Amino acid sequence: MIVEALNAPRRQIAEIDPALLWSSLLLLMLGLVMVYSSSIAFAEGNRTFGHQPAYFLVRHGVFLVIGLVAGAMAFQVPLSI
Repeated sequence: MIVEALNAPRRQIAEIDPALLWSSLLLLMLGLVMVYSSSIAFAEGNRTFGHQPAYFLVRHGVFLVIGLVAGAMAFQVPLSI
């Protein structure tokens, strides 16, 4: 039993590519700015959204967080080879 555990292949720790991480975060933040700047007048002038200028910004931010959490959970699933 112990010999089998010693002979089993070890899982390699996945390395994070900093350039990919920072470029992805930059694109996410740029997307937030673009959503806010393009929808501020529409949300502020519409009674449906409660005259809240940041309505679509908050909504987009919530969906970004949900997507990031789902992505983090998906990357925790081990790959079977």
